[in-house]
Amino acid sequence: EVEYDVGDYQAVAQRLTSLAQETDAILLVPPDQVEAVGQTYDGHSTPYLMPQEVPLEPEDTARKLEEMVSRHPNIFAIFREEQGVDPDQFIEGWLNRHTYRGPTEWYGGVRLVMFGASTAGISDSFDDSGEMEHPLDIELGERIRLLGYTLAEESVEPGRIVRLTLFWRANAPLSERYAVFAHVLDEEGQLVAQQDGEPVGGSRPTSTWSAGDVVADRVGILMPVDVAKGPYRLMVGMYRPDTGERLPVLDKNGNAVDAPPAEGNSITLGTILVE
Repeated sequence: EVEYDVGDYQAVAQRLTSLAQETDAILLVPPDQVEAVGQTYDGHSTPYLMPQEVPLEPEDTARKLEEMVSRHPNIFAIFREEQGVDPDQFIEGWLNRHTYRGPTEWYGGVRLVMFGASTAGISDSFDDSGEMEHPLDIELGERIRLLGYTLAEESVEPGRIVRLTLFWRANAPLSERYAVFAHVLDEEGQLVAQQDGEPVGGSRPTSTWSAGDVVADRVGILMPVDVAKGPYRLMVGMYRPDTGERLPVLDKNGNAVDAPPAEGNSITLGTILVE
C-alpha cells in the first residue's frame, strides 16, 4: 500500500479545481497516485496513468504521450517519487521537447508541472526557421542571438497558458548556463505572470550549445485566474541564474541597447490580450 500525505494531494486538488478544465488532462507519474488523487479531486479532467509498465518502454510511452497531447490543450502532470518508475525522466523530458512547459509547484513531496500542448503536431525537430512567425535577430551578450519567435495565440483567457516559442542561435560555443525569462507586464509595468528556466525545460542548457546551433525553446506562461481583462506586454531575455544579472541586449556594433524594443536588458515581443 502506497503511503502519502493526504494534505499534499488536497492542496494539489484545490489548485487543479481552480485551473483544470474538462478538456484538459491530468497525468499521474507514477500511476499509484491514482487513489490519492481520486480521494481528493472531483473534477472532470481526463486522467492518464504512466508509465504503464516498469521498466518503462520508450516507444510505447512516447506513443501514449503523443495521443494524450493531441487530445488536450493543457496537461497537468503530478509527479511523486517518479525515480522509481522513470529514473531517466523520459516522460518529463518528452513533454519538455514537445509541449510548452509552464510553472512547477511543490506541495510537500508532490510536484505539479503544467504544460500547454502544441497545435502544430508532434515533431522531434523544431529547428526549422520556417516555423518562426516573427523574425527579430537580436544579440544578447555577444554569443547568443534571438532569431525570432512564434506566439501560438495573441489572446488568452484567465488561468490559461500562453504558448511561446523562442528561436535562439549560438554565435560561439558557450560554457556558461543561462536561464530564459518570459514576463507579462500590465500597462503600469507591473509583473503579472512569468516563466523562468533553462531552455527546453532544462534539457538544452546553454553550456551544451555549439556555434551555429539553433534551439527552439517552447515556453508556457500561466496567466493568473484572477488577472484583469485587457492588453499585456510580453518581454523576454536571459540571465545568469547564480547572480540574476541579465545578458545585455546589443546592437550590430556590440553596443548595449536600452530603447524600444529592448529595455532593461529585455526584449518586448508584443502584446497579449486577456479576454
